[in-house]
Amino acid sequence: MKVVLGFLALAALAIGGGLEFVYSGRADVAATTPHWAATEWLLSTTMEHAARRQAKGLEPPAFLEDDARVGAGAAAYDDMCVTCHARPGEEPGVIARGLNPEPPELAEEAGEWSPGELFWITQHGVRMTGMPAFGPTHTDEELWEAVALVRRLPRLSPGEYRALVGARAGDEPGPPHARGLESEQGHGHEHGHSHQH
Repeated sequence: MKVVLGFLALAALAIGGGLEFVYSGRADVAATTPHWAATEWLLSTTMEHAARRQAKGLEPPAFLEDDARVGAGAAAYDDMCVTCHARPGEEPGVIARGLNPEPPELAEEAGEWSPGELFWITQHGVRMTGMPAFGPTHTDEELWEAVALVRRLPRLSPGEYRALVGARAGDEPGPPHARGLESEQGHGHEHGHSHQH
């Protein structure tokens, strides 16, 4: 009985101390403060394993390698993703550089995720990372097209990307969305249906 009471007392102290810290205002919530290495590992590892588990069973459509669908995905990527992930050959923009954690360079990391995992992340987003959920605003087909583009990113030159977007829009990509140095120097729906897991 004493052991149980001692455990309950310790639990109460821990909860009380935690609440005191929460309400004290002493927590450093600034995005300019990097995470501790252990915190970064914990968050990223948890996210990776959760996304992979949730995406199990999601099979990509047959059109994933179709050039026309990749072109449609380029238009979607240019509308949805460049603010944080940038276009091929560009530096991250001011919004991306201010996020914590920083958005990944998709051309480098696309190969680390399966198409289904990329789809799940795009559809549902990731809490507390700045990655939005596009499932409520885009159809599954549109999201798969975006995945097709992301899978092609490692093989796309800046010129090839611009050509893809221009072919869909009838012109070159529009004004940069909070892009890096160029912006700083003054240059220039249907609802998707969630899969059950």
